[in-house]
Amino acid sequence: MRPGRLGRVFVGACVLASAWIAPLAGQEGADAIHEAPGQPGKLSLELKGMDILDVLRLLSIKSGLNIVAGANVRGRVTLFLKEVDPWDAFVIILETNNLAYEIKNDIIKVMTDRDYELLYGDRFQDKTRAELVEVQHANVTDIATALNQAKTKIGKVITDPRSSTVVLIDIPDRIEQMKGMVEKMDVPTETHVYKLSYGKVEDIVPEVEKVLTENIGKIKSDERTNKIAVTDLPERFPTISKLVEEFDEKTAEVLIEAKIIEITLSDDYAFGIDWNVFAQALQSKFAPTLPFFDADLDFNAGSGGLSTLSFARGDVTTVVEALKTFGQTNTLSSPRLLVANNQEARILIGADEAFVTQQTVVSSGGSNTSDEVQFVEVGTKLGVTPTVNRDGFVTIKIKPEVSSVARTLVIGATNTTSNTTAQQTARTTVPIIATSEAETTVVVKDGHTVIIGGLIKDTENVDMEEVPFLGGLPFVGGLFRSEDREIDKSELVIFVTPHIVTGEEEFFSYEGSGVGPKEREELMARSVYGAVPEAAQAPEPPVEMKEEKADSVQAAHFRYEDFLRRRILDALSHLLPQAHRAGEVRVSFVLSRDGYLVGEPYIQTRRNELLDPLVIQSVKGSSPFPPFADDMPADQETFTIAIAFQ
Repeated sequence: MRPGRLGRVFVGACVLASAWIAPLAGQEGADAIHEAPGQPGKLSLELKGMDILDVLRLLSIKSGLNIVAGANVRGRVTLFLKEVDPWDAFVIILETNNLAYEIKNDIIKVMTDRDYELLYGDRFQDKTRAELVEVQHANVTDIATALNQAKTKIGKVITDPRSSTVVLIDIPDRIEQMKGMVEKMDVPTETHVYKLSYGKVEDIVPEVEKVLTENIGKIKSDERTNKIAVTDLPERFPTISKLVEEFDEKTAEVLIEAKIIEITLSDDYAFGIDWNVFAQALQSKFAPTLPFFDADLDFNAGSGGLSTLSFARGDVTTVVEALKTFGQTNTLSSPRLLVANNQEARILIGADEAFVTQQTVVSSGGSNTSDEVQFVEVGTKLGVTPTVNRDGFVTIKIKPEVSSVARTLVIGATNTTSNTTAQQTARTTVPIIATSEAETTVVVKDGHTVIIGGLIKDTENVDMEEVPFLGGLPFVGGLFRSEDREIDKSELVIFVTPHIVTGEEEFFSYEGSGVGPKEREELMARSVYGAVPEAAQAPEPPVEMKEEKADSVQAAHFRYEDFLRRRILDALSHLLPQAHRAGEVRVSFVLSRDGYLVGEPYIQTRRNELLDPLVIQSVKGSSPFPPFADDMPADQETFTIAIAFQ
């Protein structure tokens, strides 16, 4: 073969090889810059020794930027970026290769830093520079959030979570400031998880956020499990833990002992009880003769027309006897309620007064009458809202109300339909309620008693006399009968004694419980689900208790019932999530003298599919209970526990 022909064959082979290799190189280059999956508008770059001109060409294709490279632009690029803005990628590529750019009419002209200096007289790098900072401990996203607040208008903060690095682009002075910020923020942190037993995460999270280290501390919460996770510097956790402990305190409970007495006033006291006279008489006549009665009396004219009288301790029965000076007394109710701190306890002594809405539809085919019965509460109501103070006092908001049906009102209306073939008649019998109510707030020491009075009502009594047979005759019967109307005045007097309950031990702390210190310690050692110790032998009741055996038995029953309620509530709180605590359940069960269940507990209220089985489980799981005190002589007793969540 001739040399000339051989040369032409060699050149042709090179051309064919170039044509075959070039698409492969283009394919590899196209994959070097690609859109980030699931991140529209973001690019990922994997460049290893690629020519700068090819990089700019691919970036222009992928981003839509109009880029023109100057004649002196040379170099290779090795860069790995993930999910970055195209402009940020462009700036980083130029910064790492000491290149400059200018923008005219949406055209970006890339040139060397030397060409930029010859063109404008200033070095492009003197305006901005880029620096890569590695983050060791902190989250790069959190750091970038803080750095974006510190950069200048021309600055950029670019993060790469995969490599835990931050690229800072800004003027030199600001770069140094931001590096100092990163150094302060990039410190070792700890994460502590707190499970809240009593508080709610939505209430505690804002308080914890106030003490977190700025730009470092953070908090996450889970309302479902009632947990919070706090990340911060190790030295901050003593303060954080103490704060969480303060806000996660068990809600205090108050045992309210109340006595509601109605006094039918004698004629001498038709305007009501003179509480100043009563306080002086009680202090001078009764206190000196009764060693167990504290003479520390305090009289106040409360708000809403109420008067209050408080005393430290003593026999309430003696005070009631003193009230008989003003008229005949009648005890309406002596409730004992366990109420959570800042929650309202309501007591109603009365009835549901019914009123009927009757509707009659008359048509050509006949008439149809339907009745709807509705109810309104009337009687004596008492609302008590206690607030436990740190100094052992209880602030009590008391709202008594007395209501009765004064008369009834009948309302009727008739409507004719458009086709005139039917008439609709509605008649409603509405009771007119006469109400007397007031409201006051008193501050009482734990265990002290406050007396509230001042609600006076009039009751009309009609006494009719007639001559037998003749008084019932028509027309002339009125001549043989007489009618006597009298107005009786009565005043409502309320005794309220709050006891702050801090735990299970409170049940055994009341005087007259019949359980001594040694026995109390043994009983308190018993876990809700633990073993049963030998029955404690209670000491003999005091002499005073023997003299008032009936009252003592009832009081012991109430104290034991209060303890049962707290024990069952404690067990229920471990079974029932905070978010599902709503509804009311009354459960009854029988206990033997040694505290064991007799038979199965049963629910008295309307069916609640969530609460009913959990309450039954809590009663069974809490058994056996402590044995009865000696003041409870029965071999078996029935208890009814009301559990209500709002």
